[in-house]
Amino acid sequence: MEISRLFTKNENTPPLEYFLAVQIQEGVVQTAVWLIDEGQATVVALGDQVNWEDAEDLVEAVDKSLAVACNGLESEPSRVIFGLPEYWLESNKISSEYGSKVKAILAKLELKPLGFVTTTEAVLQYLKTSEGIPPSVVVVELGRTRIGVVVTRLGEVLGREEVGRSADLATDVEEGLARIDVGQLPSRILVIDGVDPEAQQQLASYSWQEKLPFLHLPKVESLGPEFSVRAVALAGGAEAAKAIGIPLAEESAVTEEIEPANTNEPTVESETDGEKAVVNITEPEADLGFVINRDIRNVSANPQLGEVITKAELPHSPRVNKFSGFFSDVKGKLSNRREIKVPTVKFRLSLPKVTLVVIGLLILLGGAAWATYSRSSRAVITVEVGGQSLTKTVDLAVGDAKDSGLPTAPAETETVSLEKSGSLSTTGEAVIGERAIGEVTIFNKTDTSRTLKAGTVLTTTNILRFTLDEAVEVASRTAEEKEGGLNITFGQKNINATASKIGAELNIAANTSLSVDDYPKNSLEAKVGKEFTGGSSRTVKAVSKADRDKLQDQLADQIEQDAVAAQDQRTQGSTKAIPVGEPKITETAFSKGVDEEADELSLDLKGEVTLLKFSTDNLKNLVITQLAPDIPSGFEIDPGKTIVNIENVAENSDGVMIAKVNIEAQLTPKLDIEGYKDKLRGQPVLAAKILFENLANYRDIHIEVTPNFPILSQRLPSSPDQIEIQIQAQR
Repeated sequence: MEISRLFTKNENTPPLEYFLAVQIQEGVVQTAVWLIDEGQATVVALGDQVNWEDAEDLVEAVDKSLAVACNGLESEPSRVIFGLPEYWLESNKISSEYGSKVKAILAKLELKPLGFVTTTEAVLQYLKTSEGIPPSVVVVELGRTRIGVVVTRLGEVLGREEVGRSADLATDVEEGLARIDVGQLPSRILVIDGVDPEAQQQLASYSWQEKLPFLHLPKVESLGPEFSVRAVALAGGAEAAKAIGIPLAEESAVTEEIEPANTNEPTVESETDGEKAVVNITEPEADLGFVINRDIRNVSANPQLGEVITKAELPHSPRVNKFSGFFSDVKGKLSNRREIKVPTVKFRLSLPKVTLVVIGLLILLGGAAWATYSRSSRAVITVEVGGQSLTKTVDLAVGDAKDSGLPTAPAETETVSLEKSGSLSTTGEAVIGERAIGEVTIFNKTDTSRTLKAGTVLTTTNILRFTLDEAVEVASRTAEEKEGGLNITFGQKNINATASKIGAELNIAANTSLSVDDYPKNSLEAKVGKEFTGGSSRTVKAVSKADRDKLQDQLADQIEQDAVAAQDQRTQGSTKAIPVGEPKITETAFSKGVDEEADELSLDLKGEVTLLKFSTDNLKNLVITQLAPDIPSGFEIDPGKTIVNIENVAENSDGVMIAKVNIEAQLTPKLDIEGYKDKLRGQPVLAAKILFENLANYRDIHIEVTPNFPILSQRLPSSPDQIEIQIQAQR
């Protein structure tokens, strides 16, 4: 990436001049004050991170941040280097759309431009300097609505892409990387983050190796808001200083000298007419950084750029009195001038030289230990206060329901097909056994033959039923004249029969009389020839209809839960999924039918679940807005302890999907945390206890200062950034 130098050499640079660095990200700005001291570029103070929306907000945000950064300086610096997002540039120049914003900052704040550098390239150059080798990394620059992705290998930029930002950060980064065809990707991701403290966690937990050609699971590092503005000041500022004639310390490797200004170098003309300020900027061809005719990525790393900043380090100024907590009466009385005359006191000591050397070393070690402690100390102040909870149930429209008259959470619908298997113990009972079998004789007492079908029912006097095993034809009766009178012989036929049901009670004896179907016994009659035997019965566990219904309902609930869980896993909680209606069962396969003997019933079920999906953050922000009128004065909602539960989603008569939402929010006292941190910096630990004891609803306080050294840990760090205040609301 080429950058433009907006300055000319100035051989009359003051011995100790402070410069400004302004880093602009989408919606966020941060500043720093830096100087060249003894040939080294050093950051001496950082401004606050301030949000901005439009061009007017941007100027005000820069002004607010600079006010903090310049606090305590004897004179305000006026020369500035800018760190800009990639998308602000067009053909290696600041585009006209964003150039007007830079000009407005320069004009309204009366600043003089040194130049600009993209934040990404400044970070890469700073990493090259601090780590000693050109970096092989994936750099992700986060904005509120867009994400910049840059892939480098050994300091060489292989590709850049910009994608829109959605609720699923990891998927957005994956999309950007997929567009960059470079083969194997570096297994290190650096996040330049100005707005989202949870970005590192979201990216670190993503399945990168399953999606893209990473050799190993990439290590995700968040540079934090301070690292990048330091990189802009130290990496870009050092080259800017060389170009304006400020000498740097000798470098360990030869770098190309900056050529004198010529007609191709940028010029800045400022004309003031009343309230109108015009800044005309012409930009030459230049490569990365502030090196002429060379790519700064190919320039040897400069080990003298000053301190090597890590993620954990916080801003400090060598010219700000670090003992302000102990000597508050002299705070601000020391100037930042390079030459301070101090009375010289001479001592005559008769100690051996070795002793003097030891004493000197002890003093140096003690000073180094104190400096190290002051930079590395951290304090966590946990204040327990009496909180309040607020519960409320509201109706929300979900989906595209602009005319619903209700707060609306944008959502989309998805149908998911799933399979599930399961089993349960049966609860039904069934009687099983064998039917009695035997042989009967059918007697036809009529003058015509009779044909009986298989299954014809035979009944005893006590209503025990049997059926014929097969069809039978019984001849009619016959009459024969004999001495003494007429002899009548009934037609008869032997045939097998079976009891109509199981049970031992149908085992009946021979010669038992049976009715034949609906015929009267003077017409047709049956008698047991061979006794009926083999009938038996017993009660066993069996499948009931209730068992089948219960198992099907259980598996339907499980596929619904699985569909929601799979969605949550895919989006890592950034999207909320709610089932709409009942799951649709598409196929069932039971192991047993109703009343079949079985101790266990199993089922293979297939079904479809319709999900309504919407952003978790959008939902929480929407419901918090609904709670705003109910929040007591002096309290605010703790979003991290706000629980949102959706009972159900149903379609109303107008076809609008309505969700009933239960909200339980934890309220905490509204406190100016940054103001408290500023008051407490450098103060004794006891001061914090006294300060917070005056809070309303105060209950207790716990203070932990690390590292824990005697005496030293009894005082809070001198920088507000090294103090963390946690407010815990107790119900």
